[in-house]
Amino acid sequence: MAKVRLEIDTEPAWIDALRVYLDRKDTCLELEIERHVESLYSKNVPAAVRDFISSNIENKSKERRSEVL
Repeated sequence: MAKVRLEIDTEPAWIDALRVYLDRKDTCLELEIERHVESLYSKNVPAAVRDFISSNIENKSKERRSEVL
């Protein structure tokens, strides 16, 4: 599945501090942001829409695999 890159503006000192303290918890900023985006998606997008999107992603993945063979 293709990914979308998000860009946000924030204080560099915040990012530096987050990287240090998340590293101490054996995680990283990117992973934590991904988890929060997934949580927001699950919380705010209706289940029927999530199912539809999931089906479309699976179908596109199957099509790509068929093209390779």
